[in-house]
Amino acid sequence: RQTLQGVQVSPLLKDLAEVERLAGVANFSLDLNAVGRTSTQMTSALNGKLNFGVDDGRIRGINITHSVRYALALLERQTPPAKTTDDTPFDFMRGTATIVNGVMYNEDLTGDLIAMNVTGKGKINLVEETIDYDLEVMVPEGQKTNDLGLGRAAGRYVPIKVSGSLDDPSVKADVGALI
Repeated sequence: RQTLQGVQVSPLLKDLAEVERLAGVANFSLDLNAVGRTSTQMTSALNGKLNFGVDDGRIRGINITHSVRYALALLERQTPPAKTTDDTPFDFMRGTATIVNGVMYNEDLTGDLIAMNVTGKGKINLVEETIDYDLEVMVPEGQKTNDLGLGRAAGRYVPIKVSGSLDDPSVKADVGALI
């Protein structure tokens, strides 16, 4: 059982789980347990609950804004835009999770991205290092939305699927939902 406040999440996750996917200032409330002689055994036996909040951060290697822009380009039969960054900056992300045998289940992810609001649910398998998340991105109307090339999606919800390896996840917006 541990409560951590105002912690830089990137070095913590790198040390604990060898994951460098998330950066920001985090607050955690943890109630976890694990047994084993190696880190792999401990990860496989990891169980418990956690509450998390991360502020002023970024998801490294996943660009949700680009995924929505890419889907819009396909919808409009235009050349998809080039990525300007591989990351998704965000103002905050919050949620709770239950971990069972090294698999983290989250049903209440919320976040405020740049010109987008996100909710989601899914799982991260810490043992196999895979992710399977369903996100729903709400694109609000406004100048920032237009500046980011998201005007066509303003006022809409866009489903996004994040799946695959934690090292190289696939991020795909549902073009059909935009139609």
